[in-house]
Amino acid sequence: MKPEWSSDREPNLDPAVEEAVRGVMAAIADLDTAVIRAQNLDIQAVLDEPAEVNESYLLSLSTMSDASPELKAYASRVQRGECHWSDIELAQPVPPEVFELKNSPMFDWRIFPTPPPLEIDPTPARPQASQYLYDDYDEDNQAPESWLE
Repeated sequence: MKPEWSSDREPNLDPAVEEAVRGVMAAIADLDTAVIRAQNLDIQAVLDEPAEVNESYLLSLSTMSDASPELKAYASRVQRGECHWSDIELAQPVPPEVFELKNSPMFDWRIFPTPPPLEIDPTPARPQASQYLYDDYDEDNQAPESWLE
């Protein structure tokens, strides 16, 4: 007679308890993995690597208690949709954190201004008549002469 359970399953265990035990065991395995990664981490390399300054970094910086009023005001404008973090260098006044972060070797500035939109003329450009344009047809509107002959 073949058992109705797999070899890694306890037949007398309540399925809800079994699920909870599997969850705990998975969490323990994840913790073990994190410990191994932490033990193998080169702390000096992490400390020497510059921090990337992007939109989310500026947002979190603006929520700090010691953020400048200019940065907090710009963050509220971004939240209202009036401007974007990519245009912070064009703000009036520019928050002092921008100057400090851009000039520090400990930070890698990854925010670039939004390029202005291209102005496209809705009317298509038409070629201008020129004295150097020649017609391949002769005067009788015959087919053009082939240059292959």
